[in-house]
Amino acid sequence: MSNLSTNRAWELDLARGLMIWAMLQGHLWEMVYQFCINGLFHIDPYAWINATDPLHFWFVLGEDGGIYMHALDSIQMIFWRYDMQATFFIISGICCTFSRDNLKGGIKLLVWGVFLTTYTFVLYRLTGIRELYMRFGVIMCMALCHLIYEFVFKNAKSKILLIAATPMVIIGYVLIFHPIHSNSAILHVFGIRQYGDFNEYFPIFPYLGWLLIGVVIGRKWYAERKSLIHIPGIERFSKPIQWLGRNSGIIYVVHVVLYRTAFPVIGYCLHIM
Repeated sequence: MSNLSTNRAWELDLARGLMIWAMLQGHLWEMVYQFCINGLFHIDPYAWINATDPLHFWFVLGEDGGIYMHALDSIQMIFWRYDMQATFFIISGICCTFSRDNLKGGIKLLVWGVFLTTYTFVLYRLTGIRELYMRFGVIMCMALCHLIYEFVFKNAKSKILLIAATPMVIIGYVLIFHPIHSNSAILHVFGIRQYGDFNEYFPIFPYLGWLLIGVVIGRKWYAERKSLIHIPGIERFSKPIQWLGRNSGIIYVVHVVLYRTAFPVIGYCLHIM
């Protein structure tokens, strides 16, 4: 998502690629979960669990015949999700210190963010499925974080960045786990939820804080703008995952269009069959 210099840090591409892969896997599982198991294609849930999870370690068969994650696994997934999101913004902050033009990168992200917001809003209006609408998704958040960094924090000392980032992160997670609601669209950007929230919400707080922490890490550990880790075997064999990381922005946009379009299309096809 950032315009890196030619001296790429392969470990950053690998980490970001692994997160993109995990996201794609998760959304693929959700498609299978919704359309193949819990109702639409009528696959036998009990047989599916026995085939894929014979020890019933991850999943449990509900009284309604649906497949659900164990409560403990659900809690772990919540923490994994927030940890992964924070790490993604930290890596983006590190990449800001590599980039020759964060303003250009932020504007590109903003264009893609507006496109996804508009596209998913049209899907929502056509289908009535609120979950399809990304009102303030990760691309919009990333774009604003990059632009705020460029115009406000770019020349600030690392100590100032940490002082600014700490309350952003704290306030952000307080608002995530103890949400406050308001009808203000401006406050919505900073973490105050609006009534009837839509799917995939990434407010400025805490994620701008994580990006600024990433900038501090990048300034300290990646001052020479090159890789810190040299493991030829892993570096060579992980190139496909690194490719995902280098192209994470366009992969994410394409995946959102396909993934969110698939739900109403498949639903419509099943309805007319």
